[in-house]
Amino acid sequence: SKFAALADSEEEGGSDARAPLPAEPQGPAEGAADDDDDGEFLGAFFHNNKASRHLGAIAARDAARRRERREAEAEGVRELAAGVEELELESDEESSQEEGDGPRKRTSKKAERRTQRKQDKAARREQREAGGAGPGDAASADAAGAPGDARAPRGKAKKQKEGEKGKPQRVSEEHAEEGGAAAAGEAEPGEAATASKGKPKKLGKAPRAIDTEADAEKAACADGGVLDARFRKHFLSCPSEIAPVEGCDHVWEIAPGYVPGMRAPARFFADEKIALLCLEEIGQAGGGFLPAVRQLANVATLPGLMGYSLGMPDIHSGYGFAVGSVAAVDLTNPDAVVSPGGVGFDINCGVRLLRTDIKESEVREKKLASLATAIFEAVPAGVGADGAFAPKNHNDLKDALRHGMRWALERGLCWEEDLERTEEKGAMPDADPDAVSVRALRRGSPQLGTLGSGNHYLELQVVDEIFDEEAARAMDLVQGNICVMIHCGSRGLGHQLCTDYLQNMDAAMKKQGISVPDRQLCCVKASSPEGKQYLRGMAAAANFAFVNRTIIAHSVREVFRKAFLRDPKEDLRMDTVYDVSHNIAKQEDHVDPADGKVKPALVHRKGATRSFPPGHEALPEVYRKVGQPVLIGGSMGTCSYVLAGNPQSMGISFGSTCHGAGRRLSRAAAKRELSAPEVLAKLRRQGIEVRVASPKLVAEEADESYKDVSSVVRTCHEVGMSRMVARMRPIAVIKG
Repeated sequence: SKFAALADSEEEGGSDARAPLPAEPQGPAEGAADDDDDGEFLGAFFHNNKASRHLGAIAARDAARRRERREAEAEGVRELAAGVEELELESDEESSQEEGDGPRKRTSKKAERRTQRKQDKAARREQREAGGAGPGDAASADAAGAPGDARAPRGKAKKQKEGEKGKPQRVSEEHAEEGGAAAAGEAEPGEAATASKGKPKKLGKAPRAIDTEADAEKAACADGGVLDARFRKHFLSCPSEIAPVEGCDHVWEIAPGYVPGMRAPARFFADEKIALLCLEEIGQAGGGFLPAVRQLANVATLPGLMGYSLGMPDIHSGYGFAVGSVAAVDLTNPDAVVSPGGVGFDINCGVRLLRTDIKESEVREKKLASLATAIFEAVPAGVGADGAFAPKNHNDLKDALRHGMRWALERGLCWEEDLERTEEKGAMPDADPDAVSVRALRRGSPQLGTLGSGNHYLELQVVDEIFDEEAARAMDLVQGNICVMIHCGSRGLGHQLCTDYLQNMDAAMKKQGISVPDRQLCCVKASSPEGKQYLRGMAAAANFAFVNRTIIAHSVREVFRKAFLRDPKEDLRMDTVYDVSHNIAKQEDHVDPADGKVKPALVHRKGATRSFPPGHEALPEVYRKVGQPVLIGGSMGTCSYVLAGNPQSMGISFGSTCHGAGRRLSRAAAKRELSAPEVLAKLRRQGIEVRVASPKLVAEEADESYKDVSSVVRTCHEVGMSRMVARMRPIAVIKG
C-alpha cells in the first residue's frame, strides 16, 4: 500500500506527524481576530450564561436562516423570470436582423417593465442593507439551503470527493520526524489534497424555524442587542446541534446527529474568544480540512466511548483526533477501541519543570546571553539532531525502553527524587521493547537527550506571580526565582512506532468489522492482539520520552554547574517540580456517567494533561494535599503556567485539563503573515534571549500563531478542571 509519512503540527503536543493515512488537517481559524473589542459584545452574550440568553440567540439564528432562505428563493425566482424575458428580447432582435429590418425597437411596455425591475432590485438591496425585507420576500424557501447548513455546493462536494480519493503526498523522513515544524503535508482550508475516504457527509441538520418575525426580533434583542456582527454571523450559521450548555459557563455541546453514527454527545470548553475561533473554523471545512469541532463529533462515533468526547480550550484540528482531545473508553465493554490518533505521533510529548534558588538578577549578572548559548550548545536541537548519550547498542536501548528513568538513574543521569516527581515514576507499566520495530529503534537510538524541532523548546523562566500560596510552597516555587521548562517527546522513535501501527491497524480494523467516519480514526479493539501490542509498544516509546527529558535536564544542570561554579543539587537546588505527559493513552479508574459505577477506562489524552485532584493515590506524597502539578507551556515569548488538579476534574474531564495555548493559525498561514526577523526582533526587545536551530521556522511558532494561553488557562480554572498556581515569564528560549 502507498502510505505517506506526513508530519502533524501538534501545538505543544509536539509532532503528531501523519504517517500512513491521509494527510492531517491543519489550519485553525486563519485570520481569526484577537482584539479587545470582542470582549464587550461577547461578554453581553455570555453574561451569567443564563438559559434565556442562549435560547434567545438560538431562536434568532433560526429566524435569520428562515428569512435568508426566503430572500434567496424570491431573488432566484425574480432573476430567473428576468433572464427568460431577456432571452425573449434577444430572440426578437435576432429575428429582426435576420429579416433585414435591423435592430427591432422595443415596445414602450417592455421598456417600462425592465426599468421597473431595476428599480425594485435597487430598492430590495437598500432595504436589506438597512435590515429590512424587500418586496416579494414572502416566497417559500423550504427548498433553498440555509447559510451554514453545511451542505457544500454540488461542484464543491464533487471536488472534495475527488480530493478524498487522492493519493497522500510523500514527505522525506527528516521533515516528517517530529515537532511538525518542517511538515510539508500540512493541510489547511483549500490546501490539502487528501482527506477521509468515502462520500462527503452532511455535517448537520437544518435548524428549526420559529413562527413569527416578531419572535425573531424579540429573540435577537434578548441580550440587549449588542451581539457583534462577526460573532453573530458565525453563530447564526453554525449547525443547530452546536450550542452552549444551559447553566454551565464555558461549556458547549455537540448533539448526536451532527455526524451520523454518534454514540454520545461531544463537548468542548471555551470562553468567549475561543468559542468565536471554533465557530469561525467550522466555515473553513473543505479541501481535506476538518474543523476541530467536527473531529470531536467523529470521535463520538467510536465503539465503547464513555461519557462524552471532550475538547479542551486549546483545541485545534489534528490527525483524526483534534489536538486538545480527551476520550475515555469503557474497558468492560468488549467493543472498546484504542486509536493511535488519540495519542498522536509524538508519543509522551510532555513537559518537565526544574526549579532553582537562583534569582533573575543573578542570571542577568552572569550574562544571560552566554548562558543561553551554553545550553543551546549542550542540548542538540533541530530536525534529525543527534545526542551525546546514545545507548551502546540496541539491547542497551531496549533496556531504556523497558525501565524508563530507572535506566538513566543507574547511569548517574538523574536523581532518585526525579523519579518520585515524574508521572508513573518515569516508567510506564507493560512496556515491551519487542513491540517496537527495528526501524523505530534505529531512528531513536542516536536521539536520546535531544530537543527536536517545531514547537519543542527549552526555556529559562522567572516565577512572575503566585496565585495559590499553599500549592506553590508544596512545589517550592518562589516568586523571582529562575525555573527551567523542557518540552519535548519521543522523537523519531515515537513517530515511527505510530506509523507502523497505523499501517497494521488499517487492515485489522476491517477484519474486526469497525467502521469510522474518517480513516485517520483508525482503531482496533483494545482487547485484541493488535490493540494490546500497540499499547505495549506505546508504553515503550513513552519511556523513551521520559529518558529523553531526563538527559536534557542532566545537560542543563551541568551547564549551570559550570556557569555558577556551584553544585546543582546541594547549592542551586535544581529539583524537578514535575514531569507530565500530554500525548498518551492510560488505563485509569473513572466513574461512568451512564450508570455512576467506577470502571476501568482507557483514557486517550492528545494535547491534554492529566490533572488528578488532591488525595489521589497516583500522586507523590509531597503533592497529596494540593493536587497534581500541571505544566502549561505558552507560545514563544509569552508566559507559561503551573496549575494543580481539582476534584471537579474527575467528573468533568476524566481528570484532564489543557496542555498549552493551542494553534490559531496554521503553519502555512503563519509563514505567509509573519516575518521571522521581525518576530526575533520583537523577542529581543522584550529582553528575551533566543537561540534557534532553524530561524526560518520562527514565524510558525510566533505568539501570533497561537491562542492566548492566559485565556485558555482561565477557562480551565473557571470550569474547574484545574486551578492556577503560578505564572512564569520567559527570559531565554532555545528551540529546534
